[in-house]
Amino acid sequence: MKIEKYETRKPNISSYLAPCVIGAFFCFLFLFYGVGQYPDSATYIGYNTSREPLYPLFLKFCRRLAGKEHFLWLAALLQNVLAFFANWYLYRFFVRQFRLNLLFRIAALLVILAPHLFTSVFTPSGIVLTNAILSEGLTISLYPLFATFLLEAFFREKKGYYLAASYVTALLLSLARGQLMPMFLVWFVVSAAAFARSAAASRAAEPGMQQSVGQEPDMQTVGAKGQAAALKGAKEQRPGRGMDAKRICAILLALFVATALGFVLRKSAMRCYHESMTDGVVHANTGGNVTLLTNVLYSADEEAVAAAEEALSDRDAAYLHDIYTQMKEQGLCASDADSGFHARILHHEDSHDKIKFGILSVLLTSGVWQEWYELPEGSKDGFEMAVDEDKMAGRLMKAVLPHSADSFLATYLYVAAGGFVRTVSLLSPVFSVYALLIYVVAAALMCYLFKRKSGRDGAWLMAVVLLMTAANVCATALTIMCLSRYMIYNMTLFYLAGLVCVWEVVRERFCKER
Repeated sequence: MKIEKYETRKPNISSYLAPCVIGAFFCFLFLFYGVGQYPDSATYIGYNTSREPLYPLFLKFCRRLAGKEHFLWLAALLQNVLAFFANWYLYRFFVRQFRLNLLFRIAALLVILAPHLFTSVFTPSGIVLTNAILSEGLTISLYPLFATFLLEAFFREKKGYYLAASYVTALLLSLARGQLMPMFLVWFVVSAAAFARSAAASRAAEPGMQQSVGQEPDMQTVGAKGQAAALKGAKEQRPGRGMDAKRICAILLALFVATALGFVLRKSAMRCYHESMTDGVVHANTGGNVTLLTNVLYSADEEAVAAAEEALSDRDAAYLHDIYTQMKEQGLCASDADSGFHARILHHEDSHDKIKFGILSVLLTSGVWQEWYELPEGSKDGFEMAVDEDKMAGRLMKAVLPHSADSFLATYLYVAAGGFVRTVSLLSPVFSVYALLIYVVAAALMCYLFKRKSGRDGAWLMAVVLLMTAANVCATALTIMCLSRYMIYNMTLFYLAGLVCVWEVVRERFCKER
């Protein structure tokens, strides 16, 4: 096994043309589409603490620089500038690491830029993410930075800087969108694999290592002294392997501690944000109990709700009954969806926000106000409303979930399957079949390259990208719908990885030397 280094070819015209093309593309997006405001934008502009802190603070920074009248334009401009650097760095890494020729460089450039028009052309919202006043305006650029730093650490011999950079970027992603917290786990797995790969490569490069792993010296080509020296060398190599194992265990422990520390740092940052914005009242963000209750109630049937009501107080049971009754009247339960893969996914997406904002939020607020009415005046602060709503939602969710776990899991699997489809294409009968086939092809290419002596870098790349895809899909499906704008993060990476796998297969035809 060999750790590949960057090529040292002299820059050609494509090296200078690519950043110009990428820069011109994002200039076009900024100037042609302008600032994009959407229904959720107000919650970021107004520093609503139901949102993660990074993007509201970013907008606050822009407001101080450009003033109230122009800060949204500055935000969109900075988002496009960040997108330029992130995507140019991603392109530069792939071209250098995998030594792509001109044809594959052009294909890589198209793969990097095309997804930024995907949501504007093929989704109902018509959103251009780099212009949007949404947290995705930052995460669409931070995500490829995280991926590139992590891949640099995986493939480079000197990993420290890139591990630190990817770790910090993972922290920023988690502070922008709670669904991206699993990137800490991705960081741990990929970093551990990178060190294990480096250790295996270094052991393979050691003299006499082949004998140390069980190969006997050729007795016909060496004399008695040579035989004794070979056997002695083989025995001396075995303790070194033990030392390597100890070092790897120490590294794994350090990576595990760093990963756990990442979640602690995020929680501390959230607390600091709430202390400055809400006098220290900390409540859940997008992955809170209200969102989980939405998904649980959507999946539950009448029997599950009736069983849950028996375990609740009279007041909570009454609110649960009212919530579910309204859902049934409006046809917002899973049982109301038409049969079929796509019908179930689309019905869930159409129902989620109607349940969460149109029914749950109203009745939970009413329930909390009724509880507060019985308390002495002034005993509760207004900022605590969201906290008590979340607690009430938690009580209802814990009562219903045990009686609807099977249907909840079924809904989750449907939503996650839709997320995997939307990562690589559109959600439709034709494109869903295409998505299944393209995943099969990707897995087949990965397995084929792992079996080959050359081209394993492409296989490792595909493995990392599939891991990142699974982490994003599974986390998002647990808390919200898997819309294209949430899934698009790995679209570029998936097709780049596929492009590299194809390149590794056909490379010998283009190049005489690897």
